[in-house]
Amino acid sequence: MNSDNKLKILQAVKEKKLSVDEAIKALIELEATNKIPQKPTVKSVEVPSSYPDMLLQDLKKILLTLLKLEESDLTIDSSIIDLGLDSISATEFASRINKRYTLNLLPSIFFEFTSLRSFSKHLQDSYSLAIQDFFAKQNQALVMNEQTIEIDSKSTSSKSSPTESKTDIKSLWEQASLAVQSQPVKTASPNEEENFKISAAKLALISQENMPDTEVAIIGYGPPILVLGGLLQPYQEWKYLVEALSDQYQLIMINPPGCGRSEMPASLALDTIIKSILTVLDSLSIRSPLPVLGYSLGGILALQLILDHPERISALILACTTADTTLIGKAKQNVNILNELSKIHVPTLVIAAENDTYMLPEFNKSIHQKIAGSTYCLFSNAKHTVPFTHHQEFNNTVIHFLENNKNVANASESKSSDLNINKSIGVNVQIQSQKEIDETFCIIGGGPVGIGIGKCLKQNGIAFNIIEQEKDFGGLWGIDHASGRVYSSTHLISSRRNTQFSDFPMPDNYPDYPNHQLVLKYFRELAKHFDLYSHATFNVTVEHIEAIGKYWKVKLSNSETRFYRGVIVANGRLNEPIYPQYPGKFLGTIIHSSEYKKPDIFKNKRVLIVGAGNSGCDIAIDSVHHAKATIQSMRRGYYFMPKYIFGKPTQDWLMEIGTQFKSTEELWDYVKGIFKMAGYAGEDFGLPKPDYEIYAAHPIMNSQILYHIGHGDLIVKPDVKLLKDHSVVFADDSEEKIDLILYASGFQAVFPFLPKKYGINNQEDLHKLFMYSIHREYNNLFFAGYFNTASGLGNIANSAGLLFANYIKALINNKPVLQVFQQLVKDFEPDLGHEKFIKTARHSLEVDLWLLIKTINFLSTKLGS
Repeated sequence: MNSDNKLKILQAVKEKKLSVDEAIKALIELEATNKIPQKPTVKSVEVPSSYPDMLLQDLKKILLTLLKLEESDLTIDSSIIDLGLDSISATEFASRINKRYTLNLLPSIFFEFTSLRSFSKHLQDSYSLAIQDFFAKQNQALVMNEQTIEIDSKSTSSKSSPTESKTDIKSLWEQASLAVQSQPVKTASPNEEENFKISAAKLALISQENMPDTEVAIIGYGPPILVLGGLLQPYQEWKYLVEALSDQYQLIMINPPGCGRSEMPASLALDTIIKSILTVLDSLSIRSPLPVLGYSLGGILALQLILDHPERISALILACTTADTTLIGKAKQNVNILNELSKIHVPTLVIAAENDTYMLPEFNKSIHQKIAGSTYCLFSNAKHTVPFTHHQEFNNTVIHFLENNKNVANASESKSSDLNINKSIGVNVQIQSQKEIDETFCIIGGGPVGIGIGKCLKQNGIAFNIIEQEKDFGGLWGIDHASGRVYSSTHLISSRRNTQFSDFPMPDNYPDYPNHQLVLKYFRELAKHFDLYSHATFNVTVEHIEAIGKYWKVKLSNSETRFYRGVIVANGRLNEPIYPQYPGKFLGTIIHSSEYKKPDIFKNKRVLIVGAGNSGCDIAIDSVHHAKATIQSMRRGYYFMPKYIFGKPTQDWLMEIGTQFKSTEELWDYVKGIFKMAGYAGEDFGLPKPDYEIYAAHPIMNSQILYHIGHGDLIVKPDVKLLKDHSVVFADDSEEKIDLILYASGFQAVFPFLPKKYGINNQEDLHKLFMYSIHREYNNLFFAGYFNTASGLGNIANSAGLLFANYIKALINNKPVLQVFQQLVKDFEPDLGHEKFIKTARHSLEVDLWLLIKTINFLSTKLGS
């Protein structure tokens, strides 16, 4: 950027002639009109001579972070695998390296270069241009930073933190576009190829008590062949084997624990894994012997399987393996089975790689020498990953062996097998196709928001499942639900016209403010109308979710495990009650509004309601009609609104008059005047006057609260100062005898199923998300319904649902616009008007309705284009 032009803009900001937003727009215009010279290219900056050391330290830092190790645990010559790198963490390690240096490594690379020193040298030798380009850019950034004057801490540069870059969404989009254009063009990685037969696999995770989960894929038709040792290391590594064999055979591919989506147990017991393999075969009704191909760890499993159960195996193909279980760091056994191999009497092919430094060719040679009549094949100039790096020759060798032993291969039942749940062996089998995993999203929660998001996904042709802990839809609106937050007198606070979904209005015979039973009925009818029941699983909770590559592993309370392309969290804001803490001890009854259902509990008692939100005021009115006395503690001043004004629901009236005034200030001055004339100014009843503007907090929508205060039925007190046996002392030092305290002190959102490492554990953490909705690092983890607006549910849920749907379609189809949006999610934060609201827990996620709608509509349009 031309420094003179930039300095002029900066000076204008300092002199307050330009706002920061205006300055940002000016900077963008300068760049767009080519008034700003291009930054020097990387070629003009020298590659640091120390870049090999920098690379080594870079890799070390990534690995330490990934495996959560101390620096003392890792040297440059340490064995990465011995440190705990399994297939899941290897996939993540490769992914981070690919992203950082713009490479296309497969996770299996770590079988070939097992230390950081050897791996770093491999990167320098094989990817020198990409690595040098990366460190040249790093050096360039340092040079440019020395020459550049930043605007200030509020700059919306792409390097700004998300919380420092709030501004107009159109400007942010332009900045994100510029940031994307400045990034190097990435070529497709082999891991991103999709059009191959393995996408048609039937996937299953088999769960048994006291055993690790076993992952299975079934591909192709014809006589079955058992493949052990890493279906998902990743899928693409087995692409060519599948293409070569699946036309003639049915491949039953099993991932042992620690591979693919199967978790690594605390210790590996080979006998336990063998039991799991037999369970798979039994579930498939495969009783006759079949050929087995074992690669790496799978080769050890194949040997143990045939030694323990020779009747199940008809032929043996071993690739890059050993017979020494002591090489498996987490194996319980410490037994060398080499001396038992003479018991094997089936056709056997042993394949080795000349330069395999993990499973040495000598290991394979010794196996060949012990198995009578076996065939030995050594691949020259090949390493441990020979099935993938030399796939054509490898596949030809395997096919030739099977053809020469065709009568053996056909010894199994010739019909194709399918997963058949056999209840007698106590197996829990869940089947998902790869296509289903690639395209299906999980919605956690079947309350109003989950229903609304599901409806929008359904309307946009996106596959999804809704997981709901209750027996039916409705969430907090079910009075008999454990998650229910309604009580017998609950009615809508917002009018039905402001609450309903515009494409499925509430019935005309519904009142303006329907009760909780009618509202629950409406949401269930909405779910039926849009066929959401066929997508729902009820009476099940989500216990744990975990990112596995680009997928999410979702564990359910019924012992089922599923995999999804993404997760939408919609478990609600009202799931954990907040209890205020006061000094002293109260000996009477204490309950939270979450427990309150009927007013009978107030009968003949002196009741204290702590909290003056809408629920607190509604419950106070219930108490007035049943209690001996009702006291309500209000910590501050509130604005009160009737539910009707000029014969209309108040929210409907506000919407009608919203465009009749020149400014927001004029509108709200008029509204306050009208409410005062109607008798709804709290200070006229002796209550504290609000010290904030009427639009800066949610008002109390209640036509009866001031009426009962004026009639002396309800006594208002300030904040609680002290609990004192059977009485309560207030901030004004007054004291009241109390029998029952009801805390209407609110709730907070919590996410017990989400591990802490994802950084979103409670309501406060939601500020870290883009628009309180999208995780900045995991672009397929969404949070729905956590921001709050002065509006009913329907239109907001429709707008947010459309944004999610358009983003998901862009994600699935890898649209060009996706990269710009993800840059925006990662680095920027649009202005949603949060700062104008009062700083209370109730308003911590409050946003301006019109700014929100404007932003959502803009992003939806961009993503849908």
